[in-house]
Amino acid sequence: MPNSWFDFLIQWEDIKELKVIVKDIVFLSDIKPDNKVLDIGTGTGRIAFEVYKNIGEKGSVTGIDFEQQNIDFCNQKCKENGFDENIKFLHTDLNNRLPFPDESFDIVYSRSVLMHIENKEHVIKELFRVLKPNGKILLHEVMFYDKLFRIHKFLDKNCEKYQKYKEIEEIVRNDIDDPITNFNFYSLKKLLKSCGFKKEFSNLQKVFLSSFISRDESDNWSYILYDKSTIPRKYTLKDKFLKYMTKEEYAEYEKIAKNQMLKKFVIRQSYCSNIFAAKSISFTDYLKILSRFLFVYLKNFQYIKNCEFLQKIILRIEMAVNYLKLLIKEKELDTDTITTILRILFI
Repeated sequence: MPNSWFDFLIQWEDIKELKVIVKDIVFLSDIKPDNKVLDIGTGTGRIAFEVYKNIGEKGSVTGIDFEQQNIDFCNQKCKENGFDENIKFLHTDLNNRLPFPDESFDIVYSRSVLMHIENKEHVIKELFRVLKPNGKILLHEVMFYDKLFRIHKFLDKNCEKYQKYKEIEEIVRNDIDDPITNFNFYSLKKLLKSCGFKKEFSNLQKVFLSSFISRDESDNWSYILYDKSTIPRKYTLKDKFLKYMTKEEYAEYEKIAKNQMLKKFVIRQSYCSNIFAAKSISFTDYLKILSRFLFVYLKNFQYIKNCEFLQKIILRIEMAVNYLKLLIKEKELDTDTITTILRILFI
């Protein structure tokens, strides 16, 4: 289980899908050698360092992040690799005015940043301010429509706690103060338009994830469900539940959750999108960006990804294979467990 937000980011570095996302974002922006680029919420600098490969002597990359540990990591990486002054990283709070003059940048990037921001309108207005008249912004955001495990679904409907857990979980999942819950694809597009951006288009893909719940201490399910903040260093899901439960009730809830979910697979779904917007753009450039968007969409498009029925079939096969590997490792393979695997596949 990651011990900090930074550990979580480092762990995320090796995810295959992230590498694809970064390359797609860089491709969609159509970087010119003399472009001035701003990477907000740079994290470990994955996008910034990729962009750095595409700029010339007259171009520059600036990465900003609220976490000083991230900035220190990126600066150390620059030092180790001998990167020049064309790339720099600054400790910055997006909730304040950005430390740049008006019309400073040609391109602004953001990957999974707005989902953590409470005042999204302020941030987008600031990005609009620091963009040049023909500047463009490219966002990659994840919208979690079902980000919580719903424990009540694992209980008998006649159970004494069923209704109470269901009601509290629904309140938590629809918390208007949560920047992830109070955030979706359509509201973001509307916000871009209201902040002054003239041209925008996007793609949207449904993504399914499966998590296997085990007793393995290295498994991070309890971190995701209970102890992970939607905003670094702010309230966790556990904190939210404690608004509606006593500590004793929450301890009981957590115990029931762990017992009910042990050695089960849970399917979660979310939506990922690339959103492009520009202050102003010529018709030729508009067609060029549109064609790049279409190329990325077709390249990444898999019918399985957008068909819930087929995706669940694939996930069930993955679940059965992973469960089989676990049982072989623990030497627990017998008739009953083979029956369980068949149930995962076909029930």
